Amino acid sequence: MKHSLITDLQTVTQLSTSVFSKLISLSELVICDDMNELDMSSDDILELDIGIGKLQFLVSEDVLQYQFIPSKTLENAIIHTLETKTSPLMTATETSLENKILKTYKELL
Repeated sequence: MKHSLITDLQTVTQLSTSVFSKLISLSELVICDDMNELDMSSDDILELDIGIGKLQFLVSEDVLQYQFIPSKTLENAIIHTLETKTSPLMTATETSLENKILKTYKELL
C-alpha cells in the first residue's frame, strides 16, 4: 500500500500544492546544506531532527546510508493506533466537528 504524506496533508489542511512544493524544496536545500557541513567536518554521521523523528545519514567511503527514527510521540501514537485500531485523525476530526456543532448550538440559545 502506498500513500503520500504531502497529498494527505493537502487534503486535511486545504493548503495549496505550491505551499508544500516550496516547503519540500527548502527542506531539500537545508538537508543538502547540512550534508555539505558534514562533509567539511570530521564527522561521518548527520542526525537531522525533522519534527516527527530523526533522519540519520552515514557517509563512509563514498557510501551513503540513512535511516528514519520516529520521535517518541510518533512511535507512541503509531503503537496506540495499532492497538486500538482507531484513526487519531478521524478522532480529531470528529472532536473538532462536535465542538463546532456545540458552539453553534450554544450561540443559538
